[in-house]
Amino acid sequence: MDRQTKVILTACALMTACSPQALARPASCIEGTKPLTLEGDIASHLVAGVDRFLLGELEKSVERRRRHWRYDLSSPDAYSASVEPNRKRLAHMTGVRDERIGFDAPELIGTTERPALVGRGDGYNAYAVRWPAFGDVHGEGLLLAPTSGTPLAEIVAIPDADQSPEMLAGLVAGVPVESQFARRLAE
Repeated sequence: MDRQTKVILTACALMTACSPQALARPASCIEGTKPLTLEGDIASHLVAGVDRFLLGELEKSVERRRRHWRYDLSSPDAYSASVEPNRKRLAHMTGVRDERIGFDAPELIGTTERPALVGRGDGYNAYAVRWPAFGDVHGEGLLLAPTSGTPLAEIVAIPDADQSPEMLAGLVAGVPVESQFARRLAE
């Protein structure tokens, strides 16, 4: 077939495929599906749908938690033993798979240039601390210690990926005051 014939056949094929009749035909659908007819920004529709789904799952989680968590409030030791399976599951979900190293208390991190006390809040002091995790790996964070009275609980506050512990403690800007739950618990 010569070049001129190829060009003519290609042009005819394109005119047939792009004709108003061909373009007006509905695309065939896979069985059990239908064409997507959303208008506007499809990505926004997708995000809104995911948001609705996740908020619904969050609401359901309260009831699911009641079914799966068995709290024993008869004593502090009984409570600790009753939530131990939950702690193990949280450790697994957050990637803590290695055997933990026991320790008496977190170690203060300080030098003569930079003391361990990194800030003060209304009723608490914030100290830079570290603790052994496994092997030669250590965790670091802030210890918010009340300046008066005895602590009622010990809480580990894990900030979002784009937040620092200092933000949750209200020591630096970046988190709205009502969301600084670490600071609120320490006060």
